[in-house]
Amino acid sequence: MLIGGSLKNNNSILITGGAGFLGSHLVDTFLEKGNRISIIDNLSTTSKSNHINPEAEFIQMDINDTNLKKTIKKINPKIIIHCASQTSVSMSSRNPKKDAENNILGTLNLLESFYNSQDYYFVFISTGGAIYGENTGLSVGENHPCSPKSPYGLSKLTVENYIKYFSESIRMKHLIVRPANIFGPRQNPHGEAGVVSIFANSMLNNQNVSIFGDGNDYRDYVYVNDVVNFIEKAIEKNASGVFNVGTGISITTNKVFSDLAEILNYTKKPNYLPKRPGDIKGITLDSKKALKEINWKPKINFEQGLNETISFLKSVTLN
Repeated sequence: MLIGGSLKNNNSILITGGAGFLGSHLVDTFLEKGNRISIIDNLSTTSKSNHINPEAEFIQMDINDTNLKKTIKKINPKIIIHCASQTSVSMSSRNPKKDAENNILGTLNLLESFYNSQDYYFVFISTGGAIYGENTGLSVGENHPCSPKSPYGLSKLTVENYIKYFSESIRMKHLIVRPANIFGPRQNPHGEAGVVSIFANSMLNNQNVSIFGDGNDYRDYVYVNDVVNFIEKAIEKNASGVFNVGTGISITTNKVFSDLAEILNYTKKPNYLPKRPGDIKGITLDSKKALKEINWKPKINFEQGLNETISFLKSVTLN
């Protein structure tokens, strides 16, 4: 039995960052299930008109806002899915203080805003791509040592530890999701994170594409709808603990470029630039725990995900 009842019974769900990439997909999915959805988002990486479902209650607010506690008390959600985050590894390396303000202090403000906290089910979107550090061997499972190489990864790991502390001190049920590199429709092609959308958008506009390093670095790319499906199924099963959500497949940055170039008939060569601080050589995730306990596995392969992303970019113009 899910805290607050089944997802089909009109639960009140708060999604922070619900106007963003992953958050907006979650909003749409849980609205379709008949839940009452509230969004808190400061619109720092998107505009209100782009991704906000009009059936959701939208509150423009930063998670560091001192009025957050009053707002959450008014919403009175049973489930909180915390997506709001600074997501750029390179930006975190340039400005670790700002990264910490967003990811650590913002989350602490959110956690301290709870009242009757044992009634909450807290879902935190962490990172599987940056929390483990360098990995040039086999895919890593949840028990692999965490050794982040960037302030972004450090901030996510710090928040995970705070969540565990709060869970023990106020009996707050929690789920920590460590996704691989998420890609798909609605990812901002103008930011510093999201290489698939950035490359695809540049190619569609016949612009030059820059690759940091030699392009042989690799990541585990998981399609956004697959991540949403995991979160949906995990909540339905009232799951708790830490879960990797990835494909276990290594894809180099050069392959991302060449696959997109082939689909889009793009003929320019990439512009190779120096490697950025915080970038790692490679990571892939072992998600056997998600299969065993949640009965989840990815359904969308990389090529299909690329085509879906391209179709979306062709259909809209992001601000």
